[in-house]
Amino acid sequence: MRFISPLTPEEFRRVVVPGVISVPVVKKRPPIDDIVQSAARHARILPSEIFGTKRHLNVVDARHAAIRVARALRPELSLNQLGRAFRRDHSTIIHAIRRANGLIEAGEPQFTELFESILQDFPREFPRWQQ
Repeated sequence: MRFISPLTPEEFRRVVVPGVISVPVVKKRPPIDDIVQSAARHARILPSEIFGTKRHLNVVDARHAAIRVARALRPELSLNQLGRAFRRDHSTIIHAIRRANGLIEAGEPQFTELFESILQDFPREFPRWQQ
């Protein structure tokens, strides 16, 4: 028995006659740099500060929010991969995710607003992992 491999999205778009079948466009997962840019813009800091070592509360909040959004939108990345992307250790990534979740659950308004504003910059069609 011969199996036919499924069409890739690109092949499908070439085969389907435009206008006859509506095909949902699958968007790529956002790059970490785009998430960092968004977090920096909403927190009114430089993207380099998110990768830096400053411990000012507004910088730390932006960094933790960006890490939490990255974990939500890029679930295929391991904690080590996220750590490399943010120039941090995987245990720091775990701490950032736990702290972000705690602030969101506690209803801390400034952090929650920052987190949600970053999320709104990206499509919501990807599953978000609760960590």
